Amino acid sequence: MNGLNACSGRGNRMRWAPAVVVALGLTASASAQFGLSPSISSAFRQAITTRDIQLAVADLQLDENQRFILETLFADYQADFRTGVEGFRQRITDLRSEIDPTNPDPAQAMRIVFGSMDQWQVESQQLADRLVEDLKGLLSEEQQEFWPPFERRVFRLKFLNKGRLSGESLDLFSAVRRLNLDETLMQTIQPLLDEYGRTLHEALRAREDYLNAAESDRIKAIQNRKPAMSVVVAAREVQLRTAVRDVNEQYSVIIAGALPEETGQRLVASIRERMYPRIYRLTPAQRVFKAVKKLDGLSEEIFEAIESLEELFLSELGSFNERLVGLIKEQQPSELKSKLEQVAARGAQSKPTGDAVREEFRKRRAMSDRYVNQLRDLLTPEQFASLPGSARWVEPARRSRAKGAAGKDGGTADDARRKLRLEREKKKEKAGGKADSVAGYAAGGKSPTGQGNDKE
Repeated sequence: MNGLNACSGRGNRMRWAPAVVVALGLTASASAQFGLSPSISSAFRQAITTRDIQLAVADLQLDENQRFILETLFADYQADFRTGVEGFRQRITDLRSEIDPTNPDPAQAMRIVFGSMDQWQVESQQLADRLVEDLKGLLSEEQQEFWPPFERRVFRLKFLNKGRLSGESLDLFSAVRRLNLDETLMQTIQPLLDEYGRTLHEALRAREDYLNAAESDRIKAIQNRKPAMSVVVAAREVQLRTAVRDVNEQYSVIIAGALPEETGQRLVASIRERMYPRIYRLTPAQRVFKAVKKLDGLSEEIFEAIESLEELFLSELGSFNERLVGLIKEQQPSELKSKLEQVAARGAQSKPTGDAVREEFRKRRAMSDRYVNQLRDLLTPEQFASLPGSARWVEPARRSRAKGAAGKDGGTADDARRKLRLEREKKKEKAGGKADSVAGYAAGGKSPTGQGNDKE
């Protein structure tokens, strides 16, 4: 059996396993070029990948000879990396004899592994750096001008998706590309995109450099049972993650403002849906309002009343969404910090967060229900029942009214249901006179069924 966790009996193996996993998965050194990550979690993964080589060929505009040489260099790098990984694993296996099977402290395994890990990290960094330098040596003076944006792009593709806050992993380049802008508009915003790329790279690099440098402190905190050491690391990590998120939000506004109004609104809507999908995805109430305007047989007065009601609904929905974004932006960093501290404390309970967000979502649902119920009063039961998802509003109303009817008359549930059927038939007969009162209802008066506009 290979590995430190297999050097003695089952009990000790189980005690050592977490420490060895941490030691093998949480240590690394850095390479500052080509988007190389010093992340300790990448110790057994190639820092330079096939995708990076393909991007180099395209972004650096390599000719056929340069491409052939680069692919040959990359093949050599892959072979050397595999050899290095096997050598490191063998060294770990050989270290089994240094583990004291009578010592239950998992920290001993971590201390022993660290020395070998550091050696492999130096070796793997040298392999990657050598390939990067060989590639740069292939470039002409003109091609060398392409290097900084190429390096930023590779780094962004490798690490931007490692975000843990809403908006931290947003890629504005991709968001703009999805707009399919014409050449003139692209030329207009290209300087802003270039500025965004440089600013984002600085924030992203600061985040990654700190996270990788801080991993040793985090491990020492766990190793020495000093969670207070991790509190400082957690606070700084959250601060740097927030900085990346803020860059994305800042340039979203700047770039959208440089576009025509309608195009800018489309960009903002697309970005918000990606940053806060739980908030900005289409709600059931929005789907109902969208579908109702496609119904056949609606009179002009009914249709105008529906549009007025929808306008009021969307205005309130927008206000709720803005408040939810603010709450999430405020609470997410502290929530993440609490989780990181909890890990360092090995299971200590974190303070509950997010109550304000949940309460705001609850209020938003109540507001949506109020508007859909008002919409229902503008339609016949058959029209409303034909709308997608309408059952969620129909059934609770039926149950509530059936319960009230049964309680008032002392009858059974069947009696109440029969009474409801009679009421629906009467409504259908009176549907022809409903249009006369619709306009007044939309303005806040009485509904066609005699019910007031239920405002909070």
